[in-house]
Amino acid sequence: MKILLTDLAYFHHNYGAQGILLPFIDKLKERIEIEITVTVSTSIFYQQDKQFAADHDFKIILMPRITFLSFFKLRKLKELRKYRQLIKIQDVIIDLSGIEFIGNLPALIKWKNLINTLHTQNLSKKFNKKYYKFTKSYGPFQNKIYSGVIKSNLNRLPFLLVRGDQNLSIVKQLKLNIPIYSFPDVSLALEPSETKWANNYITNLGIRTNDLIGISPSVVIRNIANTSNMTAGENHVKLCKQIILKYRNAQQSILLIPHSIGNGKDLKTCDLALTRKVFNELSEKENVFLLDDVNLTYKQTRAIIGQLSFYITSRYHSLASALKMSIPTVSLSWHVKYEDIMKLYLDKFLIIDCRTTNITESMKLIEQYYEHRAWFNKESMQKKQNEIEREIESSIDMIVNDIKKELK
Repeated sequence: MKILLTDLAYFHHNYGAQGILLPFIDKLKERIEIEITVTVSTSIFYQQDKQFAADHDFKIILMPRITFLSFFKLRKLKELRKYRQLIKIQDVIIDLSGIEFIGNLPALIKWKNLINTLHTQNLSKKFNKKYYKFTKSYGPFQNKIYSGVIKSNLNRLPFLLVRGDQNLSIVKQLKLNIPIYSFPDVSLALEPSETKWANNYITNLGIRTNDLIGISPSVVIRNIANTSNMTAGENHVKLCKQIILKYRNAQQSILLIPHSIGNGKDLKTCDLALTRKVFNELSEKENVFLLDDVNLTYKQTRAIIGQLSFYITSRYHSLASALKMSIPTVSLSWHVKYEDIMKLYLDKFLIIDCRTTNITESMKLIEQYYEHRAWFNKESMQKKQNEIEREIESSIDMIVNDIKKELK
């Protein structure tokens, strides 16, 4: 069976994409005999992505982005035709993007993203191909026209898999005519690299303390316009620096962990560039370490996160790793998806909304959760992990069973 997996940007350095793709492919292969092709939407790391695909036994193709000028450029038209032909020879198309239809982005960006997201679904319908959206987050939805377009297209699916109960309640406001289910993110089933490897790696960084606090800044939060009463924009950078300087001492080390790595230079798209900025602007750097290794995989980074004593992160899939590894974690957030994943493991937790909480209040909350950890129960989290993995298996079964039904 030929299956096309779409809507992931790239894999090289992209821990979120790796976390979704690899366990999903493994679980599909356990159930059906398949030939997999995966789209990437950026050409920057195409050669590295080709090697990544070869290492994991699938093919890749560059997915063309539709713009107004696409229809006036011969090269773009050829790419769009090639993509149409790819859809025609598939048996099944599955959209694997982690989040879609973010309505509070700038108008031009959100509508361009919407058009490109719907393009594959429309081609699938044209060529009578089975099309699914795998478990992800949606929204927030804004205005009737935008929501109406989304609703009409989601209603063409056999069912919808949503990432978390709070996001499920938001999606239900669309009043779709199809069944909607809540499932955990598939990355929570991905096993880390070996503990021994992670211990050796941390030691080789020069870290000598057993008490290691991690922090992961996010370009997404830095790109959100801020006011003095928020911790978005440049206030996100200020907050990260304050956290580092507060908890850095002779007995305790800080490890800065960039979690979505691009070219290492662009502060708008690359967490490594942002994390370097944070590190370089620190007034004191003793016992502060920067993880700037661009060759790490998501499994390896997950294993490193598993060695932390406490973690403050603003990236969803780094939060997934921390929860999977049962690490006490505080989340800096911009979307309900952070709350949804925390609820899977903990009854009480700290999520700091960058749009509503200032630096002073954020520091006070972090200190409370750092000093008093009655909210954290490692044994309970590990028990919940087993149930989470069973639910992930059910989400895969739902798609595979529907595929088999169609084939019969």
